[in-house]
Amino acid sequence: MPSKKNFSKKPSQFFAALFMISTLFMAVACNNNNCAQFDCVNGECERGVCVCDEGYEGTRCNISWSSKMSGSYLGRDCYDSEDANYTITSFAKDSITFNNFFKAGITEGSKISIPNQEIEQEGIIFSVSGSGRFSGDTMWLQYTSVYPEFPTFCELILVKQ
Repeated sequence: MPSKKNFSKKPSQFFAALFMISTLFMAVACNNNNCAQFDCVNGECERGVCVCDEGYEGTRCNISWSSKMSGSYLGRDCYDSEDANYTITSFAKDSITFNNFFKAGITEGSKISIPNQEIEQEGIIFSVSGSGRFSGDTMWLQYTSVYPEFPTFCELILVKQ
């Protein structure tokens, strides 16, 4: 009578074989650039991973840099000692507007650049420029406002509400 093989004596061989088969399967899928299961909304699939176009991020490249920063913020106003509300809106995949007054560009998903620009507020024309960064729900800004008579440097921390 033929003997039954006892596979329980060599579980390490079984798991090693299973590992080799799964590794081979994944390598073939990657080498074939198998992207059928991915929908890269604003990007291209490379070796099973979405590589996003400039201005987008996320596993499917479906989050614009500006949309993640859009919203209502609270921060200490630079011009007096009270809390102030700020509304940041998206107007392009890599651009935002502060309180509908001045615009800023976004690079690398978190760096903010406020180019020099003139703004009119309550009949007064002034210029603003600066930079900042964004992480989580917090925005750090450093900018200079130049009113007709005097420049003001401001460091502002805004927290998304």
